[in-house]
Amino acid sequence: MSRPRKPLSTPSNPPIADGCVMTAASPKSVLRKTRAATMLKRIPSGIRQHVLAISVGSHCRDTHPIQRELTISALVREWTKPDLTRGKLSLDQYLELDQKDPTQKATRNAEKDGPYFIPATFRDDGFRQATDVVSLCGFAGDLDNGTLTKADIEAKLHGTFFIAYSSYSHSTRLPKWRFLVPYQESIHPSAHAKVYAHFQGLFDNQLDTRCGTTAQIWYTPACPPDAAQHYEFFVGQGDLLDVAAIPEPVATPKKSITSKPCNITANEHERVQSALAIIPSDDREMWIKFGIALKQNLPQDVARQLWDVWSQKSDKYDPDDCDRTWDSFKDSPGGEAITLASIFFHARNLG
Repeated sequence: MSRPRKPLSTPSNPPIADGCVMTAASPKSVLRKTRAATMLKRIPSGIRQHVLAISVGSHCRDTHPIQRELTISALVREWTKPDLTRGKLSLDQYLELDQKDPTQKATRNAEKDGPYFIPATFRDDGFRQATDVVSLCGFAGDLDNGTLTKADIEAKLHGTFFIAYSSYSHSTRLPKWRFLVPYQESIHPSAHAKVYAHFQGLFDNQLDTRCGTTAQIWYTPACPPDAAQHYEFFVGQGDLLDVAAIPEPVATPKKSITSKPCNITANEHERVQSALAIIPSDDREMWIKFGIALKQNLPQDVARQLWDVWSQKSDKYDPDDCDRTWDSFKDSPGGEAITLASIFFHARNLG
């Protein structure tokens, strides 16, 4: 049994032969297909037909993504043009929103929320969390510091095939990018850490730290409704990445007061997950307290995913705030430790 999969083509994306338009289309649609066809001609056929097994969801609260298999050729066709219907605000209005103001921050998140992809597959009955990841078909990189250009990305990824596009808040003044580097062969999640370290090194530690999470969602191409002219999409010439050729990162000694387990059993994971399922995540003080307990007592990727899924129960859920808050937690207690027992105790009190 395998998780339900979307076919390579859906009613909204009818089959198209390379370089051929098979249905009547508007001038804009023809232009898009012509642009995609021109781009595809520069990609070797072996790479064009390489199949990626990804997972897709409809919005950030969708924790049960569906597996989809599609060729790089099909992905290029889909991503050549951005979705302009996701939000209602103009680019200027969107960028003017104050991320420090909770109401404006919520509006900002709602504007860009929509379909996402994860370059990974999950076990059949699993959730969108690291412990349920089965394999990864590529590495997704996010560059949102507004300092890198298209030429910078091409130079740093020279010799490696990649697909790149500008993200929702991209502007000529502050360019924002996302890229996908497909692998020659899918990898086990345990190999992701060295790939992440490899690309952080290439980009001088400018990648979003969420790139280190195997189950991280990445929004598909979209722009504010008036920003189509700012959208950029390009591919890099080179070979599919051979992960086996990437050396293991050099271990650096870390100070640690207490040692966290390097793994977690299925029963332990289910116990924590069940306890969190009972507890509301609306109270910020409790939300932070339990986040610290998870981070300081469980493996990093497991703890992060448990906390993110639990956080999404609240109407206040803000993925960016989650990331910032999580990064502010220390890996080990500086004083009195907060243990997982606090989570279990609170869950028991709630019945």
